[in-house]
Amino acid sequence: MSDFIYNNNFNDNNNNKEPIHFYFGEPKKNGVSTRVVVLSCVLCSLIVAFIFCLLGGWYFSVNSSSSQSDTPNEVHTNNIYNSPNSSTTSLSNGSGTKSRADIISDIKDSVVEIRTQAVVSHNQYIQSGAGSGVIVGNYQIADEKTGEIIEKGYHIITNAHVIEDAVSSDKSAITVTLTNGTEYSASVIGSDEIGDIAILKIQEDKELVCATFANEKYQLRVGDEVIAIGNPLGQLGGTVTNGYISALDREISIDGIKMNLLQTDAPINPGNSGGGLFNIRGELVGIVNAKSAGTDIEGLGFAIPVKDAKDIYEDFINLGYVENRPTLFVEYDMTYNYGVYVTKILTREKGDNSTKLQLYDRIYSIELDGKVVDITSTSQLDSIISSLEIGQEVKLYVRRGAQNGYVTVKVYEFYI
Repeated sequence: MSDFIYNNNFNDNNNNKEPIHFYFGEPKKNGVSTRVVVLSCVLCSLIVAFIFCLLGGWYFSVNSSSSQSDTPNEVHTNNIYNSPNSSTTSLSNGSGTKSRADIISDIKDSVVEIRTQAVVSHNQYIQSGAGSGVIVGNYQIADEKTGEIIEKGYHIITNAHVIEDAVSSDKSAITVTLTNGTEYSASVIGSDEIGDIAILKIQEDKELVCATFANEKYQLRVGDEVIAIGNPLGQLGGTVTNGYISALDREISIDGIKMNLLQTDAPINPGNSGGGLFNIRGELVGIVNAKSAGTDIEGLGFAIPVKDAKDIYEDFINLGYVENRPTLFVEYDMTYNYGVYVTKILTREKGDNSTKLQLYDRIYSIELDGKVVDITSTSQLDSIISSLEIGQEVKLYVRRGAQNGYVTVKVYEFYI
């Protein structure tokens, strides 16, 4: 028996009254023992509960095994599962599980370091650059007469801007370094400034790890986790970072050229350009090519969708050029602050602008739809030309020697 006393239970007129008592669990003095009845009820309840537990477990076991035998294993795209026996987050692959560490171990050797050296400004100095690349396939070349294999090697995708200095210089070198430290001298198969994709090749007989392109049916979604592997700062090759897809079709202007890119919050730094962006199945979904500018801006990285990169890669390998790329068939460059000058005239049998433009012409304006636009940079002119239709004619205003004038040039498809 427990006694609880209200503090105001006492009558002011009679201090001898007993306090009010509350009684809990006091057995009755007559009839059948309450304790016996209670114990009997509790015992019966336990027995019934035990029987129901046995029946429920049997039912669940039968149905779950039946469900597993009737449903084939599936690959669960974009889903992460927690293993009940480990704190490591794992990915279902249809026949088991792979941790992120396992997936990264499988793909990291497909990403390489790229370093360039180019002699510029009339042999005055050597300009160096660094970036990343992804091994995407192998090749072999056979002798036309004997059929004997005379060369084997691998193709590497990187960004055009990673190697642009080496491409524009007659005296240059491109070095590719694997994760194990092996170095190769690389040559350029093709470089597409508009798509910011370049294809390199290295000679190697041994088997190297190649990245796997994500299947065309694979649907990347906002919120999907991705893994970036590259060479940040040009010194930290094989660095792995991760994040999420923030946007799928972000229009970004880079050096005056508009591109539709994947946006990610995975940490991206200079030197990551040309590296791989992978999904959590270990498939290549993008080629990293940019990060946001500004010391106070983080979590804004961008990558070229793998379909766009793959299309350019296949065009270079199968055709030797990229289809539907407009060009004037001249090369030009910014000469200090003096303007955009023609630096090279290209010729071909199917037609070009070699009879219209001359070496060292300064292009200072272009007429579009009756409106004259001043040209202030090569990137601006690149952007304008890339927006033109193949076969279209445009008027360029140039300064040749001491005279100003204009020429009407035609837009051609590159290398067609």
